[in-house]
Amino acid sequence: MKKSFLFGLSLILGLSTSGYAQSFIGKEYYFVDAPSDIQATLTFDAQAQRVFGFSGVNRFFGPYNLDASKKEIQLGPLASTMMAGPEEAMTFESDFLKKLNSTTSYFMDEETLILKTPSGDLIFKSVDSAK
Repeated sequence: MKKSFLFGLSLILGLSTSGYAQSFIGKEYYFVDAPSDIQATLTFDAQAQRVFGFSGVNRFFGPYNLDASKKEIQLGPLASTMMAGPEEAMTFESDFLKKLNSTTSYFMDEETLILKTPSGDLIFKSVDSAK
């Protein structure tokens, strides 16, 4: 009885964790800490298991690896288009992409997605929540 209860509980927790992770897949997010004149977005494609977005000047894309049970995620290696832009936007973009490439885990709370990196958290909000 005790073993079946624990198995059932772990199954329920596992399913809820997976569903939680799936809640950010397929949605577009914007980076909340971007300068006001710079837009940065992020979208996860579950079918292709790829991430893509806009990093201030260029579009970026690459694979992601997700372990929802541990709330671990790795992005990259990320690639991007090679357009030039204003110096401030290029500096932001370089830093933003380096941080995305170093993502180790995530936290999801309703419309907020937080990607954890060794150099700090990247906080994103759902584009749908901004409408």
